[in-house]
Amino acid sequence: MKNTLTMTMEEIEENWQKDCVIDETRFVQCATDQSLLHFKYNRQYHIERKEMRLLQIKLEKLKMEAERFYAGNNTKEDVDRGWKLPAWGNSETGRKKNILKSEIERLVNTNPDVIELTLELSSQNDKVEFLESIMSELSRRSFIMNSINEYRKLHGGD
Repeated sequence: MKNTLTMTMEEIEENWQKDCVIDETRFVQCATDQSLLHFKYNRQYHIERKEMRLLQIKLEKLKMEAERFYAGNNTKEDVDRGWKLPAWGNSETGRKKNILKSEIERLVNTNPDVIELTLELSSQNDKVEFLESIMSELSRRSFIMNSINEYRKLHGGD
């Protein structure tokens, strides 16, 4: 079950594109909005990081199930998933052959379900890293605003 509070990368980018602007005509409002922006992105960061951890656990569980499958402990659930042993996993007479342990790891990592979940986890990790960079930028934002204010003082509010 996917968390309904998570956002797509595009949604996060669109929000940040609007929120990152420092409007000099509303300088005081931008300064007071700083805390709200921090709250907004910190909250989203924790939501996305939790989702990333859940995907990591799900991937580890799936890899264990795939490893069990390729080791020869097949279940009806595995068949329902559409998982199949490689051609070298069966003998000419149709009997199962033991797959080497080194081959199992390779098969697990190339299992279509494992690949799909690995890519999903990678995308989730990208969102978390982007939110970390936003949080970092927000912490620098007060220095930027202070520099703008100093510039305005030196140049007579222009």
